[in-house]
Amino acid sequence: AVVSTQSTGGGTLPKKISRELILDCLPTENNFLLRVGHKIQSSSFIKFWKNYDADCSGYLEMRELKKLVKDYSELAGEEFSEDKLKSGMTRLMRNLDTNQDGKIELEELSKMMNVEDNFMKNFVGRKYLSRKDFNKIFSHYDTDETNYLGKTEVMALINDILKHIETSGRNVPIPILQTTFNQVMKICDVNRSGTVSKAELALLLSCFE
Repeated sequence: AVVSTQSTGGGTLPKKISRELILDCLPTENNFLLRVGHKIQSSSFIKFWKNYDADCSGYLEMRELKKLVKDYSELAGEEFSEDKLKSGMTRLMRNLDTNQDGKIELEELSKMMNVEDNFMKNFVGRKYLSRKDFNKIFSHYDTDETNYLGKTEVMALINDILKHIETSGRNVPIPILQTTFNQVMKICDVNRSGTVSKAELALLLSCFE
């Protein structure tokens, strides 16, 4: 069953994804395997990905896609037979696996979901950020309103920055994103809390100047 669990410290993912996050990321129409009609925040997208990439390989493979389809069927109130689960997984793979390597990358999954426009494209490259702009950035990525950025929120922020300055709008492959996250946190997580405060955000942004 799909259960909702509390996250701790802003950066700990639930073992099973919450009902609210699936409903936010997946549509309610029967064509959910093709696309999502409403925009979702980049941090919700990263959290969604991290939950289903259970082995942290940087890819979604067939057994992980099965979990995604099964969770959706439960939320949709449908009983998916094993054949229907396999059909859904095959359809997902056929529509999303553009390089046909048998795995789904972050960029490929984003094609199914209508992720918001890159929020950071409005700020990256500026020589000066006003306090108002700085607060906008922090508030946008502090999606759970804890007054600090947890792991998935920081990864979403870094992904958006790198999408603008390095990858021409494409999502950064998860292994590279994870490595960059680790490097950035060594610099900006001054109190070693595993999270980024508003004061530490300035250090984070300076890493990409």
